[in-house]
Amino acid sequence: GARHRLWFNTTTGLLMREVITRETPIGIIPQQTDFEQWMSTGGTAFPMKVRTSLVDPWVGSTRQYTDVVLDAKVDDAAFAKPK
Repeated sequence: GARHRLWFNTTTGLLMREVITRETPIGIIPQQTDFEQWMSTGGTAFPMKVRTSLVDPWVGSTRQYTDVVLDAKVDDAAFAKPK
C-alpha cells in the first residue's frame, strides 16, 4: 500500500505538501506534490500552482492555473462516447 504524509500551513491550515511513498519490488518510491499560490474563489481555496516531483527528474510536472470556475456548465456532448 501507499503511505501519505501531509504538511499544512500552521496559519492558514492550507495543504502545502503531500508525499506519497509506495513499496515496490525495487524499494520504496516517493512522489512529492507541492501546492502553491492559493486563491479564494467563491469562498473555496484552490492552489493555482501544483508541482509534482518523482524519483526520475524527467517525469515531474508543474501545473499553473489561471482561473477556477465554480459550477461551470459543461455540455453533455463532452461526455458522449466517441463514434
